[in-house]
Amino acid sequence: MMKGYKSYKNIQASLKTASSPENYKKIYEQIQSIKSDPFLHKDVINTLEHLWGYFKVKAHPGDKEQFFILLNRCRQQPVISYLYYPEDVRYTLAFISYLLETHPDPYLLQSTLFLPQNEWNTLPDSPPSKI
Repeated sequence: MMKGYKSYKNIQASLKTASSPENYKKIYEQIQSIKSDPFLHKDVINTLEHLWGYFKVKAHPGDKEQFFILLNRCRQQPVISYLYYPEDVRYTLAFISYLLETHPDPYLLQSTLFLPQNEWNTLPDSPPSKI
């Protein structure tokens, strides 16, 4: 979503219609290609606002205030795109990680945004064997 909302929606639509290993391989290749694209600042802000939606009811008033202070700092970034998160974006994501620890959400806990980069994006050479 942070690399471009249009790309996100295209991947989402492809996942809904994928029905073969070839389809999934194509989606994987699309994701790999998008990973090298710059982050689009407007889409980063949109994603941060979207993530806040998972916590807005559960979060304490002080957490809400802190989130919006951080988000407003992010909004003031003068750049349109970047390859690495600016400091204010990193702080905001760290705060969202704190909220996720405080108020676990099963969906967000599976998000690659909050997982260390590991084997999520590795395709096996052959399908897993059935036990």
